[in-house]
Amino acid sequence: MAQVDQELDDGTRRSLLDGIRTDARTALDDVEEATRGVEIDGPEQVSKAASELCFKAVLAHYALSVLTDGRGPLRGEYEQAYREYRRCEDRFLKLARATLGEK
Repeated sequence: MAQVDQELDDGTRRSLLDGIRTDARTALDDVEEATRGVEIDGPEQVSKAASELCFKAVLAHYALSVLTDGRGPLRGEYEQAYREYRRCEDRFLKLARATLGEK
């Protein structure tokens, strides 16, 4: 997003966002695949954290998908959704590591 923020031309901004969205879709697919097994087979607390992580990833991806030029109030909604996703990711990783006995 930093490159989008630096770009002045709207067409270029939109093109950069299209590339980010494509990469984000691939990343979302990876999150969905990685959390699926944990949701099914993991301990209850970790399973719930995996479900929440996947849900927040979907919300962040949706918020990104509706950005047209990376500006305006939709940008703030995307940033909030992304922060929530990262918070859930951190929580999930800590729970998973604690469950596995790692630090």
